[in-house]
Amino acid sequence: GNEAPPAIISVFLGSQLSTIYDAIESGAVSPSSEGQLINLGVSHLPDISKDYTDRNRTSPFAFTGNKFEFRAVGGSANVSIPLTFLNAAAADCFTACSERLKGLIAKKGNRDEAVMELVRELTKETKPIRFEGNNYSEEWKQEAKKRGLPMLPSTVEALAVLNDSKQTQFLVRTKVLSEQEIHSRYHVAVERYNKTLEIEFNTLVQMVHGYVLPAIEEQLKRSADACLPSLPTSAKKKQEQRIQQLGGLLGDILTSLESLEAALGTSAKETDEAKRMHAYKYELTPIADSVRAASDHAELLISEDLWRIPKYREMLFNISQT
Repeated sequence: GNEAPPAIISVFLGSQLSTIYDAIESGAVSPSSEGQLINLGVSHLPDISKDYTDRNRTSPFAFTGNKFEFRAVGGSANVSIPLTFLNAAAADCFTACSERLKGLIAKKGNRDEAVMELVRELTKETKPIRFEGNNYSEEWKQEAKKRGLPMLPSTVEALAVLNDSKQTQFLVRTKVLSEQEIHSRYHVAVERYNKTLEIEFNTLVQMVHGYVLPAIEEQLKRSADACLPSLPTSAKKKQEQRIQQLGGLLGDILTSLESLEAALGTSAKETDEAKRMHAYKYELTPIADSVRAASDHAELLISEDLWRIPKYREMLFNISQT
């Protein structure tokens, strides 16, 4: 839910396709534009101009001229899993549409009219997922909520979908996955999430104890030694403020670290993986964030020779520590 992929799945069609769908919904005729045309093979549909769209890189599903570009898979994820789900969803939808089309043909007696009627129905039904704006904006979150669209801001909420039989039934209907296989994937994903965060939390604790705290303590000693009685009053006052700032950071880190270690001990006793996942996300992660924030601040105040781990600017510019 940070940058790509967005936490809300929607579709960007572009101005041309949006105009066409709006015209289909209202029953009006939309004129085609100039350029290379794609004939859809149905007489009532207007021709669609090929490559008639701009790009929307905030959209998880963006029409890019003659295809839809799917941009909602994280960099560390295996793309085959979401593609499997997408193909299964499309197959299930085509099956359902085929049955609806048969009923409309029987009712209307004309295939083209039945197709247009079905497209019109689907256009109205799927209209809430069409969005042309900035998918990362706060306004879109509010609008999506009004439209009743699901919002999955983290892995915790996303994995919970696998436990919803209503939302996963299409995988069973298409025989892509059985209910047992879906549950297995859920439990494996939850366990992997928990183990990953547990490793990260313990690594954070070790790094802070081994690198950050000793650096702050040594810097405090140096700063205290430099606060000599012979210093001018103004300089001494500033040095005392610096010592107080470092001492405050040390206290903040020690307090947050103590809370994190205690929470880790409590979570280790939790046998329910789902409950542990929620605890890691909503209890331990905020504590870890506070440890990280204080450590980041300390990095700016500690002498180069005392800070033994790479600084952000060094990682950014790929400068080796010698």
